[in-house]
Amino acid sequence: MKHPLGIRVDSPWRVWFFVLLVTLFATFSSLITVAVALRLTGFGSLPITYVIAGVVPLFVMPPVTYVLAQIAYELTCTQEELLRLARTDELTGIFNRRAFFEQGNRMIQHAELEERPVGLLLIDADNFKQVNDSFGHAAGDHALRHLAQTIAAVAKPEDVVARFGGDEFAVLRHNASKADMAVLAASIQSALACQEFIYQNHRIALAISTGVADSTAVSSFDGLLLATDMALYGDKADHQVTLPSPPFHANHYLLPMTALAASTSPKQ
Repeated sequence: MKHPLGIRVDSPWRVWFFVLLVTLFATFSSLITVAVALRLTGFGSLPITYVIAGVVPLFVMPPVTYVLAQIAYELTCTQEELLRLARTDELTGIFNRRAFFEQGNRMIQHAELEERPVGLLLIDADNFKQVNDSFGHAAGDHALRHLAQTIAAVAKPEDVVARFGGDEFAVLRHNASKADMAVLAASIQSALACQEFIYQNHRIALAISTGVADSTAVSSFDGLLLATDMALYGDKADHQVTLPSPPFHANHYLLPMTALAASTSPKQ
């Protein structure tokens, strides 16, 4: 937040800098005002007059200015926290859908100017409904947090990682091709396979479908999202196999759909 003088009060040291600046300005203004007033009225220049004109602002302005600057600083912190909350998914701590669209549209605009593609990866949890139905919604929440943490750990620090929907996640990357995003998708798949997810003594294997695309053949963020969503739909269709509901016990795995399909297929 900026003070009316144009100084941004967004850190403690800026508060004190603002106090010092205003105090010096007030003292200088007071001395100039007294000097001009004495000259216009014809009174002599008494040293005590200048002492009073200089000392009074030094005592009055610092506490008053500090209070005002501190209020501005606290308002700035509150504003930034509200902005962060508005752009963060409450459950997973990553960007939410609103922030995802904001970042996506901004990246597409920059990509057009720089003539560099934007890559998009969409991720959908295949067996999330099974987790909820078998272990409850608390387990589902833990699974979503586990997925978000895994995706964020594999992605680059500058990537935009967001929770796109209920059990859908997205990764935006500047200057990335479709092939680059496919490599990222494979890395996330490998990370999920290596990191065992355990909830209340239940070992749960999480399965995901992925779709990737880049902005080379589209002119808008909506077009990029549509192309990626179609790729995700195709990958997810390959994973959908009708299976009987297995019993789940304390130490049983909840296998990915593809693994369950292989284990229940008839022997050749």
